[in-house]
Amino acid sequence: MLVYIIYIDNCTRLMWIFLLKHKFNVSHIVPTFFNMIKNQSGVTIKRFGSNNTLDYFNHIVTQFFFKRRDTT
Repeated sequence: MLVYIIYIDNCTRLMWIFLLKHKFNVSHIVPTFFNMIKNQSGVTIKRFGSNNTLDYFNHIVTQFFFKRRDTT
């Protein structure tokens, strides 16, 4: 099964595509992507949207977003 994540910047329409071998790799890609954007551009992601597919939001990803919410 092919699993992929597509991030699209609504302002610039830049797109990042991550191809994954397994669905559980999402928990490593989300924090890595947030850090990559902060390191490359110096800005933090303020909004994150999804297509409401909760299959990919495991405990690690949910914890990551709760930590971000508390620090902003």
